[in-house]
Amino acid sequence: MVGELIESTNTHSIFEGNTSSVKPIIGGEEEAENGKGTGTIIMIEQNPSENPNANAMMENGEFESSPNEIVLGHELIHSSHHDQGIVDKTREIDGDNYPPEKPGNHEPLMNEEINTRNKENILRKEQGYVNRRRVSVPFSPEEIQGIEIRMQRN
Repeated sequence: MVGELIESTNTHSIFEGNTSSVKPIIGGEEEAENGKGTGTIIMIEQNPSENPNANAMMENGEFESSPNEIVLGHELIHSSHHDQGIVDKTREIDGDNYPPEKPGNHEPLMNEEINTRNKENILRKEQGYVNRRRVSVPFSPEEIQGIEIRMQRN
């Protein structure tokens, strides 16, 4: 996945910020969803694992901070979705897609976030970390093959 972003014709820039997030480049909102793809601006908070507001619910029901490399991986997954033009901003109001840790607006998570979290769990397993709470059905083996993040913990 990282190699695909590097080789992409779209530009993806990573900056240090006050929070961790991904935004399409100016004017790229539509391309992020329509299959054309767009570049991104990736903001990574310095030491996000130390931010108590960045805690995530794990499979065991406890809230934990995410390791820095997992936060970076999560945002790179979002960036990959933008690059491919497959960002899904729809929301489902029931079932597993309505987790108890609703965002601040108390609406169900966008499918983009659910898809990213599921791929993040693949990265967590690879790195030996506890999974985030599953919020939808697992990915098929074909989709899992698209995750090729290799990181080394200190």
